[in-house]
This record gives sequence, structure tokens and C-alpha cells, in this order.
Amino acid sequence: MAIWYRVGWQIGRLAGWQVVRLWRSVKGRLASWQVGRLVGWQVGRLAGWRVVRLWRSVKGRLAGSAS
Repeated sequence: MAIWYRVGWQIGRLAGWQVVRLWRSVKGRLASWQVGRLVGWQVGRLAGWRVVRLWRSVKGRLAGSAS
């Protein structure tokens, strides 16, 4: 049992280092673009939901005042 634990730990450690190395090599070129895209998407989604909620509340008030 202990050997499988050690093997799994070694594999996990190596995989983690590979991911870190890959991220560091790619980060300089892609990170700013990826982060900008992700942040822009999140902000756009939040703004879109705000607009939808505002529109629904305004529409509800207009419908309530018209009747």
C-alpha cells in the first residue's frame, strides 16, 4: 500500500511541476490575453445580468402602472 502512495505522490509532484513549467513558459505570451478575455467575459456577463434585471424591474413597473 505504501509503495502505491509513494508512486502516486511522485507522479503528482512531477505532473504539478510540468504544469508550473508550462504555465511559466506560456504565461508571458498568452496570460495577458487570456486574463483580459476572461475578465472581459466576466464583466460583460455581470453587466448583461444587471441590464436584464433592470429591464425586468422597469417593465414590471410600467406594466403595473398601466393597468
